[in-house]
Amino acid sequence: MVGKTVNEFKELDNITGGEVHIGCAESYQIKYLAQAIKSIKKNYPLFRYHLTSGNTEQVAERLDKGLIDFAFIVERPNLSKYNYIEVPGTDKWGLIMRRDSPLSKKRSVCFDDLVGLDLICSEQGMEFDIARWCGEKKRFSKSFRYDKSRL
Repeated sequence: MVGKTVNEFKELDNITGGEVHIGCAESYQIKYLAQAIKSIKKNYPLFRYHLTSGNTEQVAERLDKGLIDFAFIVERPNLSKYNYIEVPGTDKWGLIMRRDSPLSKKRSVCFDDLVGLDLICSEQGMEFDIARWCGEKKRFSKSFRYDKSRL
């Protein structure tokens, strides 16, 4: 039994391929993951990567159940139960609107510019990202009209 275990550890240096399951947030920052996969593929071209997209809660749940090998998320879960590395950078949000919209003339927008407008974004974005962006005005975040049944 000991000999078999020792041989298996020696074989770790000879790994040429395998399957890697990754849970990903929907974020521009996954470019770092893509760069890492590209780099690894140079030395280990037989590895296959399976990416699953979801919000932080969904991805963390898959990780906890052992359905994925690691996760690339944006919103912080309870980090006390995970080993992790932080990725540099942040996501940028933007607005898409008609050219004749008064907001299209602005270089940037603030919370007050968006109050009362219909916004389309992910539930996680509405619940966490926009609320965090609003800062002290967080309590007013219900001023946004968000009806996911219309999506």
